[in-house]
Amino acid sequence: MKNSKTFLSASAEIIIQGDDSITNIKNAILKTVNDALSDTMTDEGVNPALKITSQPIYGDGAEFVDFFVPGILAFVVYLLTPILTLITFVGERANGTLERVLASPVTEGEVVTGYAVTFGTLGVIQVALLLSVAILVFNVMIVGNVILAFLAVAILAVTCQALGILLSSLAKRPEQAIQFFPFVILPAFLLSGIFWPIQAIPEWLRPLSYLVPPTYAADACRAVMLKGWGFDRIWPDLLALVIFAVLFLFLAVWSLRRGKK
Repeated sequence: MKNSKTFLSASAEIIIQGDDSITNIKNAILKTVNDALSDTMTDEGVNPALKITSQPIYGDGAEFVDFFVPGILAFVVYLLTPILTLITFVGERANGTLERVLASPVTEGEVVTGYAVTFGTLGVIQVALLLSVAILVFNVMIVGNVILAFLAVAILAVTCQALGILLSSLAKRPEQAIQFFPFVILPAFLLSGIFWPIQAIPEWLRPLSYLVPPTYAADACRAVMLKGWGFDRIWPDLLALVIFAVLFLFLAVWSLRRGKK
């Protein structure tokens, strides 16, 4: 809960203003203030006569599921899209289809672009279904423009399929591709702030969180859905995702050209 402020009013009431969209941090701050107040009053031999209440700046009425679901959207896309792309791409390499395509006048860039369009479209459809389930079934809080939240996860889907193509250059058979799953899943599970806030990650590990694409998608989704932020506030997250996508696509084309030699 960044930039939290505590006020002591004339009616002996402590009001904490902060970001309630991250319920874990909100509850931790309230508990810390309550414990500190109780200990101070006990040490002074005074019975506590103050009331502590919360005035949310963001996320008024948010529950844990409202914090959790945007992260799950990013995690599911990051989990499925690169794996499906990786298995499909490696399968076509194993049965010789990819080599026949590369032997034609088609360039490596065109091959990667074709896969990017195909799997990117499937990823966008997947995002639309997941977001619909989140809204209709789980009734998650939507304060901002849902199209912006969709855009953030859709860009992540394009980024992930580029990552899948890149990883496919390191595997010759589908059995080898399965070995990459832990390297795809574990960093997102542990570092991207999907299941717990990044603030809860050890400080020395936090810089690594910003090397994992779902970090930016989850942050943008939560900012839109729980805080009502617009494009002017979430564009750094979207830009980071676009940079990841361009980088992975470039490396995928480079890996195909290197494998052709």
